[in-house]
Amino acid sequence: MKQMADQLNRALGRQRQGGAVMVLVAIALIGLLAATGLALDSGHMLLTKTRLQNAVDASALSAAKELWDNDGDMVAATAQAITTLESNFAAPGNEEIQDAYAAGNLTIAVEYSDTLAPFTPSATPPFVRVRVENMELVSWFVQAVGFNDKEAAASAVAGPSVGLDAGSCDLMPILACGCDPDDAGCTHGEVTGADGVTRDYHFGYEFAGDSMQADFSNAHVVKYAAGDSGELGAGNFRLLRISEDQQGGADIRERLAVAGDECLAISDEGDESTYAETEPGNTVGPVVQGLNTRFFGNTGGGPDLGPEAVADNVPTVQAEFEGVEQADGSVAAVPKNGATADQFFDYGEYKAESAAVCVGGCDPLGVARREMVLPIGVCDGDTNGHKPVEILGYACFFLLQPVSQQGNQAHVFGQFYKGCNTAGSFSMNPPDDDSPLPSQIVLYRDTGSGDS
Repeated sequence: MKQMADQLNRALGRQRQGGAVMVLVAIALIGLLAATGLALDSGHMLLTKTRLQNAVDASALSAAKELWDNDGDMVAATAQAITTLESNFAAPGNEEIQDAYAAGNLTIAVEYSDTLAPFTPSATPPFVRVRVENMELVSWFVQAVGFNDKEAAASAVAGPSVGLDAGSCDLMPILACGCDPDDAGCTHGEVTGADGVTRDYHFGYEFAGDSMQADFSNAHVVKYAAGDSGELGAGNFRLLRISEDQQGGADIRERLAVAGDECLAISDEGDESTYAETEPGNTVGPVVQGLNTRFFGNTGGGPDLGPEAVADNVPTVQAEFEGVEQADGSVAAVPKNGATADQFFDYGEYKAESAAVCVGGCDPLGVARREMVLPIGVCDGDTNGHKPVEILGYACFFLLQPVSQQGNQAHVFGQFYKGCNTAGSFSMNPPDDDSPLPSQIVLYRDTGSGDS
C-alpha cells in the first residue's frame, strides 16, 4: 500500500510540475512574441522613415535648386518640392507612403528662411525646409502587447553653401594665374575705364557681362603650355594635384571630363593662406581629351571615361580664338581670321541657349558641361616639382571653344563669370549675381526638428 501511495504522489507531482512549465512557456511565448513584434515593427518604421527621409531630402534639394535658378521664385520652388515628393512617393517600395499621401493623411510643409540657424519660417530665401509629418504606420505584432499605431516624420533643409574655400571639392585641377589684390597694379573689383564703362574684375580677370566686349577683354586664356618653362616654374604647367593617390594623366583626363567629388589637395601651410599642390609633367594630351569630352562626348577615340563623359547639349562655337604671345610674355586671346564680336558664341548667348534647350526637361548629364570652377593662384615662376602654390580664390569659368593641341602645347580659352554652383548642374541665373564665388546646393540638418 505504501508503495502504491508513493507512486501516486510522484505522478501527481509530475502533473503539477507540467502545469507550471506550461504557464512558464506561455509567459515566455508572450514575451518572445512581443520582442519579435517590436523588432519587426521597429524595422518597418525605420525602413519607412528612411524612405520618407530620402524623399524629403530630394524635395528640399530640388526646391533649393529651383530657387537658385529662378531668382528666388518661392512659388516655383514650392511646386518643384511637391513634384519631387510625388515622384518619390510613387517609386517602387513606397506604396504605403503613396497610399497615405493619396488619402490626404500626410501633413506637408514647404518653408523658407534667409538664415540657416535659426531657421525662421515665412521669411525669404535662400534656405528651404521641407517637412512631412503624421505618417501613420499600422502596427502588427506589437498590438499583442497593447500598441496600436505609430507615426513617422521627416524634415530636411537645403540651400547654398558658403563660398568655396580651403578643402573645396568639384574643382578643376587647372590653375588660373591671378594677381594679389594687395599688390600694386592688380585690378580687382569694379573699375570704370576711360570709356566710361564700369567693368568688374576678379584677381586681374575681367568678368563676362551680358555679351562679348568689342575688344574681347573678357575672353581669357588659361594657358596650358608644355613647350616652355611655364609661369609657375620649370616643369609646372598650371596643373594641380587632385589627391595624394593621383595617377598622373589618366586621373587628370577623367577629372577634366567628368569632374567628380574628389577634393584638391589643399592645405593652409600653417598660416591664414590657402595652398594647393602642383602636379608637374607634360600631360597635354590628357588635358585636351578630358576637356573636349565636354563638347563632343566620349567619342571612342580615347579611353573609356564612363557614362558621364557626354557632350554638352548646346550648340558649339562659330568663331574661334588663338593664343598670341605678348611682349610681356603673357598670352592673349586673339580672334582667328579677323572675326568680330558678334561672331562669337559667348557665355551670355550660351546661358540663353541652355535655358531654351532645357525647356520641357533635358538630360542632367548634358547640362552646362562647358561650365566649371577654377582655382586662381599665384604664379611666381619659382614653383618647381610637387610644391605648394598659394590659392587666392575661385571663379566660375566657361569654355569658349574646344581645346586644340599644337605639338607639345595647348591653350584653354574661356570667360570668367559670376554665379555658379558645383553640384554638377550649374545655375543659369542665380539669385545673387553679385557674388563671384561659386557655391553648391547642399543639405543641412534641420536643427529645429528631431526628424531631420
